[in-house]
Amino acid sequence: MTRALPIAVAASLLSFCLAALAQTSATGSFTPNLSNDTVILVEGLGDEELGKTLSSFRVKYREHLGPVFSLNTKTLTATQTRISFPHDINPRLLALLVNYLQYPPGLEAGAQHIAVLARVTLTSAYPLTDPSFAGKVARVYVPANDEHHDVVYFAVDGRFFAESLADGSARAVSDARIPSGVQSLW
Repeated sequence: MTRALPIAVAASLLSFCLAALAQTSATGSFTPNLSNDTVILVEGLGDEELGKTLSSFRVKYREHLGPVFSLNTKTLTATQTRISFPHDINPRLLALLVNYLQYPPGLEAGAQHIAVLARVTLTSAYPLTDPSFAGKVARVYVPANDEHHDVVYFAVDGRFFAESLADGSARAVSDARIPSGVQSLW
């Protein structure tokens, strides 16, 4: 038996533990799923604008992100980019990031058509209004006609709930309010 296997297992376990510790902060305790499928699709921000927005988000929320936070971006088309999270992302931070991308600092609201849609497999770490949502794929977006910029919507199995960005609470809503740009990413 070689020593490589135990060392690789130990290194993998250490990486997981560091990721879990790094994401325990004011956003709450969170154990990352390193095989997560969380992605965000962004339409309407060029590479430079997206880079500036993601950099600004990292600065603003640095104490909540932890040292192992990382993301990958992949340009899909001239106007569409996919963001993924190799070390997962805390549910509260995902909601904040979706909102932040929808309303990037420095860009006048409404001056540019931006559509943001996240897809995530829900876990008990999310503010679920129904425990049966755990294990199901949800779509996360900023609702149409969002006047206060303080909520994101989750769509799960044809049901919708709103998560408050202020306190992380969730409530069921009857109106999906899916923006047309987000619908095209659905």
